[in-house]
Amino acid sequence: MSEVEPLTGACDVTITLRRAISTVGSEYVIDPVDDLRPFCPNCHAMVHRPKPALSVEELRQVIAQNGAPPRQVVEKR
Repeated sequence: MSEVEPLTGACDVTITLRRAISTVGSEYVIDPVDDLRPFCPNCHAMVHRPKPALSVEELRQVIAQNGAPPRQVVEKR
C-alpha cells in the first residue's frame, strides 16, 4: 500500500460491509468472512463514494484505469 499511498503506510486498515447495512435488515447476522472487507482509509472512501457502493472488483478496475498497480488491492478469502 505504501507504493500507492506513501503517507498512509501499510498499517491503516478499515472494515466495510460487503452489502449496505440498510439493505440487510435488523435480524441479519453478519458473517465476518463473507460480509466484511478490509480497506485502507482511502480505498474505503472510494468504495462508498458512488451509490450503490463499489464492489472489490469495481474498485480494482477504477484503480487500474488510473495507473495504480491492481496488485495493491487484495482480497483474500
